[in-house]
Amino acid sequence: MADKEEKSLIDRLREGKGTAVRRAREERGLSQTELAKLANTSQQTVDRIERGAVEHSRAYPRILDVLGIPNEGFNLERFKKTVERMKADSAESYRRFMEEGKHASDIVTKGRMPVYAPGDGTGPRLINAIPKAYPVEFSEDAYGLVMFGTEMEPAIRNGEIAIVNPNLPPLWQSEVVVTIDGKPTIRTFIGESDTVWSVQQWKPLIKTDLKKDEYAMPQLVVAKIGRSI
Repeated sequence: MADKEEKSLIDRLREGKGTAVRRAREERGLSQTELAKLANTSQQTVDRIERGAVEHSRAYPRILDVLGIPNEGFNLERFKKTVERMKADSAESYRRFMEEGKHASDIVTKGRMPVYAPGDGTGPRLINAIPKAYPVEFSEDAYGLVMFGTEMEPAIRNGEIAIVNPNLPPLWQSEVVVTIDGKPTIRTFIGESDTVWSVQQWKPLIKTDLKKDEYAMPQLVVAKIGRSI
């Protein structure tokens, strides 16, 4: 049986697929009933997919085709490796803390991580430090990035803090942080090829391909916390 951590990621992946469908449908001004008709399925099936209530559906590829969402974005092997890297990262950090005579309760209450504002192109600006908590309590490099603006709503809203583990690779249809023109930016990861990372903002809907030989790997947003402004 998958442990709690792996179940959480699997649930998040399923919910992320549903969120991607809902976002794309709303961007195109379609109701669930209209999308169902175009994809030759039922409104109930569309609703269950959007809520993350089903992991597999024969209608799913047709729905993606209608909405213009690439179906090759999810890489199962990458997902499995991400789970393993998250486990290893937590285990190794915990071992080091214990060797230094610290306990998990001390890490949660005393451990803090920096929170940045995106800045103006000269790099991020440190604005705060907040306590670490699951799922980054044992990640030494975790940080927060405040979202300014509405271009990523409803995934990340204005004033919310994205919690980032830079040691984890991106997951399809998860939010990530990429640095564009010297400014850390939150986007949705929608796939990759041998040469580019593909990311997307939502308002307006804009896809951007980032060349791998020019841009670092997108950093995975593993959680978010409520509005800070």
